[in-house]
Amino acid sequence: MKSQPKSLVRRHWGILLILTAVALLGTAYNLAIPVLEKPDERWHYPVVKYLADGHGLPVYDPNVEQPWKQEGSQPPLYYALAALVTAGVPTDDFWALRGSGNPYYLSMLHGPRGDNQNMLIHYPARESFPYRGSVLALHLARQLSVAMALATVLATYLIALEIYPGSRALALGAAAVAGFNPMFLFIGSSVSNDATVAATCAWTGLAALRLALRPDATSRRALVAGIALGLALLSKSSAVAMVPVVGVALVIAAWRTRSWSQLLKQGALAFGTAALVSGWWFLRSWLLYGDPLGAVVHQVAFRGGRTDPLTLDRLWLELRGVEMSFWAVFGWRSVVVDDVIYRALFAVDRLGLFGLLILAVRQTWLWAGAMRPTTRRVAQLRK
Repeated sequence: MKSQPKSLVRRHWGILLILTAVALLGTAYNLAIPVLEKPDERWHYPVVKYLADGHGLPVYDPNVEQPWKQEGSQPPLYYALAALVTAGVPTDDFWALRGSGNPYYLSMLHGPRGDNQNMLIHYPARESFPYRGSVLALHLARQLSVAMALATVLATYLIALEIYPGSRALALGAAAVAGFNPMFLFIGSSVSNDATVAATCAWTGLAALRLALRPDATSRRALVAGIALGLALLSKSSAVAMVPVVGVALVIAAWRTRSWSQLLKQGALAFGTAALVSGWWFLRSWLLYGDPLGAVVHQVAFRGGRTDPLTLDRLWLELRGVEMSFWAVFGWRSVVVDDVIYRALFAVDRLGLFGLLILAVRQTWLWAGAMRPTTRRVAQLRK
């Protein structure tokens, strides 16, 4: 038993190196970028502070000026964890820190003025190391996100190994692509629930994959998938996209064991566990906002309840913005990279989609070929 950890290290030393590098880079992003200069940190952190100060969960009211805005309606997992991490730090100076706005700031939407990419004016005497007060709490909350980013990279590696057990190099490549994405490091070291939802969804995906590919011990795997799904749903409402993923995994597991009663049993276990973990939050949102997902809250916050028609031109601009921000749009959309770099990254995106299409066609062809002998055998038996 003593040699087992050493054996694991020898077999998986590559991912340990990647995780170490991601941890160092994430910490560098945390320390190098001034506090509250990452998207929505000035609204995410007040939720953390409110919990850490012992006030419980905030309630968003669009008719009242609140420091957290719509972020006060977000699921609580990250904020609760960050509140635990920062509970002993005095943060009475936060409002003064947040209030030192930069009057010359303009985002890239309007064209930045000179070097005014920061939304706030930063004072080295207040924000330099050794950190104290709210600055310390913000860096600690950011480092919690770095830990979540590491969990995402590890889950990516394990997912790749689950699909291709003998391809450790491919798994390392997948982990590296995820971990060394500049935007992943930027957001994965911010005061935000994004790194947490990425981690919990990644581990939910891994649990669902193991449920589908290893139909043995499905009760235990269904329980694990349910716990992971419940935590994902407590991270961010967009994690609801993982519900059908777990559902499909349950169907595949039942089909492989030719037991549809198992589908009912394991489905009740997985989704019942997820409901026990996260159902209270959706009930709370429904009672408070009339919407279990809280989507109406964000719609009111951003558009006053109005919806604008989605034209093709606007859709194209939205998709381009999403693709840019997937790779590299820093600050509050105020720091971008050269256009030639974006073109190269977009080419990588399209190459990856083309490879995915080839893989899908190949796998479908192999699956169809495997099914043909079975179909012929069934026909012969019927004769």
